[in-house]
Parts: sequence; structure tokens; C-alpha cells
Amino acid sequence: EAIIGVHLVAVAMANSGNLKLEMLCSGTVCGLAFSPNDKNILASGSFALGHRLRFWDLTKTEGTGKEDYFLGVQRPGVLCFLHFSRRGNILMAGGGDALCSIVRMPRLPCKERDFPTFQTTPSHGDFVRNGILFANDTRLVTCCWDDTVRLFDLLVEHWRVLKPLQKVTLDVYLQQAGVELVDGGSWSCDLSTDETTVAAATCSGVICLLDSMTLELTGLLRSHAKEVRFVHYDPSRRFRLVSGGQEGCIKVWNTAKGKCVRTSDRLFEVSCCKFSVDGSFIGVVGEAPQVFLLDSESLYPILKMDVPGRYGEFRGRVVTFSPWGRLLASGHADHMIRIWQLPLIGPTLQHICRMVITDTLTKKSDVDKLPLPNRLKSFLKYQPYY
Repeated sequence: EAIIGVHLVAVAMANSGNLKLEMLCSGTVCGLAFSPNDKNILASGSFALGHRLRFWDLTKTEGTGKEDYFLGVQRPGVLCFLHFSRRGNILMAGGGDALCSIVRMPRLPCKERDFPTFQTTPSHGDFVRNGILFANDTRLVTCCWDDTVRLFDLLVEHWRVLKPLQKVTLDVYLQQAGVELVDGGSWSCDLSTDETTVAAATCSGVICLLDSMTLELTGLLRSHAKEVRFVHYDPSRRFRLVSGGQEGCIKVWNTAKGKCVRTSDRLFEVSCCKFSVDGSFIGVVGEAPQVFLLDSESLYPILKMDVPGRYGEFRGRVVTFSPWGRLLASGHADHMIRIWQLPLIGPTLQHICRMVITDTLTKKSDVDKLPLPNRLKSFLKYQPYY
């Protein structure tokens, strides 16, 4: 690990992330999402008089100006999250009005009259903190500040209000497991790559693993000392989860074994932490004037990008990678979106092999059946499923 750390420090000294673009929004930026269909289109949502949704063309120095919409009527409150579906045909947004909105996307760019009507979930009990769509766009899972996780049916497109399927209260599961409860709800949730498990963060320092069809508890991840504020599954590995929270450390988990396999040094109170698309890196923002890029294997900082601004204004709220991994977008409390150009640090051959194995083979033992030399098999089996 010491050798790896020295190598990464050398790489970081040779390559620094450049601030490519700054864009001013109408409030604290709480939602960012790159379009899967166009790497130059970024959607943003912010704290304003309503759920203000804007599309930015990153090939220009400013927002497009023409594609600035509201999701339905103006509703007061903060927009807590913004996500595209994997195919890019649906955009989800939700927040302080206790609703989650589902927008059927037209081809961008488009005129305001072409922007579609949207569906909404029934009212939640409090802030909707996150929402994730299944790959086939048939179901939606949300987590809420009232400590509930809910599952909705999207099959009937003409419904304006989505049909609820399941609802569970995380505090009930935690009480049954003997966990000391802390006031607060669920900060974040995510769906595993194989869509079998929902991970939900809680203020009690525990991550709940739920069956994605029934929302029954399947496991608990315990290692955080304080509230967990964000969880995100590695898009390239089915059992790999990253989490961060109030204590300021980033943790990587093997959810199949229920173990924390790596913990970073203390950075700052974490607001958001996400894997890159290929799982090589982790972007981190929080209560500090920096945006961190971590190596996902060792959790050593590869880059530390300083955010200009006065104290209290630089707090990071959200971070996300572009589909090709060359750009990192961060949203901050000073109403600014910052686009960072990442250096030419690509995934290793070993990491690419692991991603291929995870996508094509169901078990690690299947590698032994391949007609390959033993040394090459050993190379391919290097942590492909953790």
C-alpha cells in the first residue's frame, strides 16, 4: 500500500484537475446529472422558489438559456436529487415538497413547448432524498427523510400519480436489530448493479440492505460512528458500495459479505461520494473548500481541487462524473456548478479485465474453467467480485 501511495502521489503531482467551467444557478446546487445520451448535456436543479430545472450545453461558456424549465407548477422547497435513467429517456427529480417527479425526456436540445408532462409519486411524509429507477424503467425506489423507503410502479404511463407497491420504515428494522436510534431519516439510497438489493443510509450510522422486490431487510452494514449521508454502488461491480457521512471518512464495502474492506483517512463531513462509471475513482465533496478524487482501490487522494469562495459558501452538495469519465461536475452552496477537467488517468488492464469478468461470468470459480495459463487466471481473479 505504501508503494501504491507513493505512485499515486507522484501521479497527482504530475496531473492536476483543471477548473474548466463555472456556471451560476439560482440557488444552492443540490442536483446534477449528465445525460447518458450526450456527454455535453448536464441537467441541474437548485434551491429556488420552485424545482428549477436547467439544461446546460458544456460546449458553450454559459447555459443554453432556452432550456430552462419548471417541473409542473412552482413548488417551494429544495431539490434534493436529480437522476437520469440508464437509457436517458427519463429524468427523476424530488425534494422538499415531499414528491418525486418523473419526466419523460424529449431529444435535447428542444423548445419549451416540446418539454413533456410528468408523473409524480404520492406525497411522502417529508423530504424525498433520493430516487433510483430500475434499468427497464418499470419501477422506482425512493428514500425519504421520514425514514421510509418506498417502491413504485411505472408501467402505466398515462397515470399522473404513480402506483405505490411497497413501503417500509427503516427504524423498525433497526430496532429489531438492537441498533440505538438517532433522530433523522434516510439521507440516500442506491440500487445494486444487478438490481437485487437496495442500500439505504440512516442517521444511526447503519446502512440497511433491502430486497429490491419486497423491501425486506437482508443485511446491515455497521462501521460508521455517525450518520451516513451518501451511498453509491460501483457501476462495474455488483457487490461494491461506497459510503460517506458525518464522521468524514469514506468506506468501501463488500455487500455480499457484509464487510467494510477499506476506510480512508478523515477528509471532512461528506455530503456526496460517487464512483466513476468504470469504478476506478471516487469523487467526494462536503463541508470543505475542496473536491477530492480518490483511487477506488486504495482510497488514496489522487487529486485535491480547491474551490474558490468565502467560508460557508464553498460547501459541496453533489458530485457526478461524465459518462466518459473525463469531466467531474460539482454543485456548491455558493450557487455555482463547477466543471473539472480530469487528467489522463485511465483504468488499468487489470481493472478492465475485472469489469469484463463481472459482466460475463456469474462466479469467480468460472475463471478456472477458462482455457488459460494459471498465471493469467490468477491475474484475472484479482478481486473481481469485491
